[in-house]
Amino acid sequence: MVAITLFLNHSRTSLSILSVIIAPIQPIYGGGGSVAVGTNVVTPNPHVPFRGNKSEYEKRFAQLKPKTLAAQSTYFLATLQYLRELGITVIVVDMPMLKPVRDLLPPSFWHNYSAQLKKDCQDNGAHWLDLSHDAQFSSPADFLDYVHLNAYGGQKFVDRLAIFINDNR
Repeated sequence: MVAITLFLNHSRTSLSILSVIIAPIQPIYGGGGSVAVGTNVVTPNPHVPFRGNKSEYEKRFAQLKPKTLAAQSTYFLATLQYLRELGITVIVVDMPMLKPVRDLLPPSFWHNYSAQLKKDCQDNGAHWLDLSHDAQFSSPADFLDYVHLNAYGGQKFVDRLAIFINDNR
């Protein structure tokens, strides 16, 4: 999963942050699984129990769809190029996920996936922050389910992002 954070600094807009989550899993592997209105609600209560939804990702990862992945990659690249033309600073984050779900696809898939995103970022002046294998995000205590951070993991994420932004000004 990749998060794109855009820092907009135009005459009409003081520094504002727009976060767009790109979930490559659904477009790549098709279908939304059990995703429906009201099924993925995050409450302000940080003590939401971990939801073991590995079977959902087993279904999503069962059959690769290279044409869909290629189309998504094309749109991603076009978005980076457009934002570069506008002079917008972009940080692309390869988000953490728990190992049991990551292990559903071979390491070669994740290597190629990350390498291509990183190259697209470098070619278009975007920053790349890889948290996909970060040991700080290895406990289910930081996740709502295998791929979505909870309040605790989100705080760690924001802290890491703030440090990255400060170090890359």
